[in-house]
Amino acid sequence: MSLTSFLKIPKVKEKFKEVFKKPLLKLEGEIIAPPQTTNYGLVGTAFDYLMRFVLEYHNPSVITFPWVAEQVLVDLDDILIVGDTREELDIMSDFVESVPFVINFARDEHKKFNVTGEASERLLRACILLAQTDVFFRIGRPPRNYGKVEEGDVADLFELMKAIKVEDFIAKEHMLLNPTFGEASKLVGGADADIIMDGVLIDIKTIKDLTIKREHFNQLIGYYILTRIGVIDGMTKNPEIKELGIYFSRYGKIVKFSVEEVLKDVELNTFITWFTKKAKEMF
Repeated sequence: MSLTSFLKIPKVKEKFKEVFKKPLLKLEGEIIAPPQTTNYGLVGTAFDYLMRFVLEYHNPSVITFPWVAEQVLVDLDDILIVGDTREELDIMSDFVESVPFVINFARDEHKKFNVTGEASERLLRACILLAQTDVFFRIGRPPRNYGKVEEGDVADLFELMKAIKVEDFIAKEHMLLNPTFGEASKLVGGADADIIMDGVLIDIKTIKDLTIKREHFNQLIGYYILTRIGVIDGMTKNPEIKELGIYFSRYGKIVKFSVEEVLKDVELNTFITWFTKKAKEMF
């Protein structure tokens, strides 16, 4: 389970809709980095890594957390090579053999970028390979094309990178990238937010439509609830979250709304009690 899967449970979806009213926001903007392949999920995850690297470079005091893909490397010795067919066995065997090379390649390219700030084609490829590795962490099996990178995906990442307005992501007080929430993350089987910057919790969405869907809103609320339940790993106190936001990467646009507005008329402690109980039941 994960926060995402927890939020898909019908009774959980109903409860969120009942308790939290989604703000009515008029969103306007032109798409500036349209998709160049149909690998939407893969490119979205790859961009999460690329965005992280860019923000690290421009914010020297940033606090970062381990890559999801690195957890696969840590767990590699415990991965069983199983499958119902010879093809599936070969895919698993090749995956286990390839992961160390992928992670080391990505680490090397990341280090180079930290020095130069210039995103090479090799760095973009590394981000896609990390995203492929994430697939195993999420669903327990690697993609069939593991280790193969489509040129269209590389071009897509390049355009998404050009769309980043770096000046919108220069922290004045604090920036945390992919923070996890201690026991609260474990409560839902795993959860890491994308960005917490100067009191704003931001989720990255690499999607075609400039629309805050109900599931996007619920995910932001879910992360916020986790900050109220647990302390971010490695910290003694969480920064106060005053705003929630989504970065629409294909539009180069951040959309934010206040926590105070969302929590108006909400009995938060009562909801947190329900959330915690329900998560324990499902997990």
